[in-house]
Amino acid sequence: MCRVLALLILAACGRLGFSSGTVDGDAGVTTADAIETCVPHARACSCWTYAPSNFDPCNSCAPTMMSPLAFPAGTYVLDTDANIVGSEVQDQGGLPVRVVFASSMTVGAGATVTIHGSLPLILAIEGDVLIDGTIDGGATATRSGPGGGLAVTCVTATGGDAGGNGGDIYGGSGGGGGGFGTIAGAGGDGWGVGAQGNGGLAGSAIGAAAITPLRGGCRGGRGRAGWVSTGSQLAGVGGYAGGAIQISTCASASISGTIDTHGGGGTGGGKNPATFRSGGGGAGGGAGGAIVMEANDLQIIAGAGLCANGGSGGEGGSETLDGASGAAGTCSTTTAANTVDSVPEGGNGGPGGVRASAAGTGVVGSPQNGGGGGGGGAVGRIRLFGAGSLTLDGGAVISPQQTP
Repeated sequence: MCRVLALLILAACGRLGFSSGTVDGDAGVTTADAIETCVPHARACSCWTYAPSNFDPCNSCAPTMMSPLAFPAGTYVLDTDANIVGSEVQDQGGLPVRVVFASSMTVGAGATVTIHGSLPLILAIEGDVLIDGTIDGGATATRSGPGGGLAVTCVTATGGDAGGNGGDIYGGSGGGGGGFGTIAGAGGDGWGVGAQGNGGLAGSAIGAAAITPLRGGCRGGRGRAGWVSTGSQLAGVGGYAGGAIQISTCASASISGTIDTHGGGGTGGGKNPATFRSGGGGAGGGAGGAIVMEANDLQIIAGAGLCANGGSGGEGGSETLDGASGAAGTCSTTTAANTVDSVPEGGNGGPGGVRASAAGTGVVGSPQNGGGGGGGGAVGRIRLFGAGSLTLDGGAVISPQQTP
């Protein structure tokens, strides 16, 4: 049974007042209206030998008694939009972040902790951190990871103009991939007689290499509809974005398990089963998110996986066939997410970005009615910092390249 860690905060120092309305992780964020005055918790402030990123432990409402954060074998869900016990929302230059304070943290072998919500997540730990299981802050087919795909930080181009005129027949163009750590892949043009629908622009590299503020990746661009005499044809929907997870500890951290903030695959363009009508363009893949690890002594052990790879773009559709949807980002330094080539006329989606290769461009649609493929999503960002020591075993998978 899945254990949902989404309890009301009971910290003695104050409570958070939230704005009303629905929180949409891809449209914006809900910020706190007010935080009641509190006295900073001395222990949460005094243990640090370095200045942690993206939150202030000495200006917080950390709980008086911090508890261990323990995940034995099993499945768990953590929602950053909920008032998690021992947490608060802090502002990082206009972008809110959920900060959870705990005395120690363990993710046991066989444990999977799935994290979602509109807010990035910081786990502020006083004692040791041991991760042998899996922390998943990646995109799914229906949502971004925590703090991923925010409209306030992302602008991703859709497919270009694929509308028909003067009797010309056009396939829908593919959407551009979502950008973050690097530039993404551009969308493929739709096939046309006399002209082509222009593919969507690639998402740009955005944000700082230091991942300050903490934020997730960007979504892929939507594809465009194929040409029809009346109505419109279904176009691919952009892949969702990887989220942002930060673990900062006063003590040591050892990781032999997996932390993954992959981007999602773009959906394929739709079919258009009528004479001389063209398929829709595939959507761009979502970008990978962010992973930040900070400790006095940080050790990444052989077999560990720290990944923020991009999803692949969706395939263009045709007159009779729907294009295949893209795949979620892998946890590999060399093997990219790829889209199955299932429609002869539809352009294939571009591969997602990994450490060894950049995100790929969507393929142009083929005669007579193919939609263009969506561009691949870019890699995200990873930062690893050990104030006293940093040990990276060569048998660990880290993609993209980490920054200090």
